[in-house]
Amino acid sequence: MDGLRERVNQIEHELEDRPRTYLSVITDLGDRRYTLLSDVTIALEEYKDEVVARWPDVEVYASGTTESEAVAGVKRQIVELFEELRSMKSGTLGRLPLSWKRILRRAIRCNAPVS
Repeated sequence: MDGLRERVNQIEHELEDRPRTYLSVITDLGDRRYTLLSDVTIALEEYKDEVVARWPDVEVYASGTTESEAVAGVKRQIVELFEELRSMKSGTLGRLPLSWKRILRRAIRCNAPVS
């Protein structure tokens, strides 16, 4: 019986250390220069002291102490990656960055400069 109790305690501790994982949808990038052409589904992992937000399609991620911070961070990362890849000639990119560029170009529209 003691062995079973010990094993249950071990499993409980292992489960406490696992992140809570769920999906969320972002509908904007938090930057008036850009519009999302469709909603983007991101993955969130909630740990004890940190939340990690990821958009696996383009391998961007950010973390924060709250879900809001992590989501805001991943939005910034998406904008930065879009701007960087947009400025590069497609012929100079490897296969993976080129696929990210294609995904981002289908997902994001540049708006007219705000005056």
